[in-house]
Amino acid sequence: MKKTSKILILVCFYIIVNGCANLPVNDINAISTPSYPPSHYTASVPSMPQPRDMRLCVNAEPIIRHISSDINFQETPTIEMFCERFREKNPEYLQCYSDCEISFSKNFSNAKDDRRKRDEYHRIEQERIAAQQRKAEELEKSAKFEEQSLVIFHADLRSGKVAPENIDQAKIAYDAGDGYNIAKSPKLRPDDQLYALSGSISEAEDGTPVFFGEIVTWSKSLIPTKEFNHVGVRIPDELQDYYFSNARINSRFDIIGKYIENAKYETVTGWNEVMPLFEAVYFVIR
Repeated sequence: MKKTSKILILVCFYIIVNGCANLPVNDINAISTPSYPPSHYTASVPSMPQPRDMRLCVNAEPIIRHISSDINFQETPTIEMFCERFREKNPEYLQCYSDCEISFSKNFSNAKDDRRKRDEYHRIEQERIAAQQRKAEELEKSAKFEEQSLVIFHADLRSGKVAPENIDQAKIAYDAGDGYNIAKSPKLRPDDQLYALSGSISEAEDGTPVFFGEIVTWSKSLIPTKEFNHVGVRIPDELQDYYFSNARINSRFDIIGKYIENAKYETVTGWNEVMPLFEAVYFVIR
């Protein structure tokens, strides 16, 4: 019996020794050190400060949202005032929000800073919009003023209170029509109306208060080309001194003239053409 017991003991010892020797190192460590999830070794860092017992404080998230969006920081400028008012309004949560100042201090500070930045942005944006509105109003007032001034100026031109300084003002002063169409295609019957046009003196004689002028117009074809037309201009007595003192062959002129008749002329190629004859009421050599 004793011999049998000794044999059994030896066999068990052999099995134990050989079994441990054949185990991998990792398995040995696994035996000696229990395997735990990483969270058992690494402390969990919350995304925001939390009360001591969040399980009891079920309205923690609404409070944080309230701090971020609803709170009036002018009326409640500090976390202490916020927590004091919160406790007064929520006495059932006193047991879990006794450390409110610590739990929500960072949220309060961040929300207050974000609100300040947002309010500053809104203030700057409102100032920018107000400045744009003021500028638009000033431009509108300026445009209305210029429009009113222009209306008054045109009235003064038509009444003769102001003398025209160029052909554009002369068109307004005399209410003249477009003379280029007449130069290009004279009417069968002159209408004694005033027309404005510009051209160059092509033929004139000293002592004769009449000259022929060349007027350039453009064709209405797909590719516009220059067209050369001719007009006759009669200078009245009151403008003759100015005309004879300043007129030159090929010099440019501006005219407001009364369409009084048509005159025939022969071109260098032998063609007979008709040109309109204007009596000047406004005449400037350029």
